[in-house]
Amino acid sequence: MAYIEPKSIPQSLHPPGASRKKEVDAIGTLTTYSFVNKRPANECLDLHRLVHL
Repeated sequence: MAYIEPKSIPQSLHPPGASRKKEVDAIGTLTTYSFVNKRPANECLDLHRLVHL
């Protein structure tokens, strides 16, 4: 992920989780701590610069 621009990363580029529920829970946890921002219009995420490193 470090080689990709940290804005508008499609969720399809993220590694798959053990289940869809675990993926949603992980993204929800990162969103709660503001490490990831979900874009409402599409399936893209913006990463915080510390997560991007």
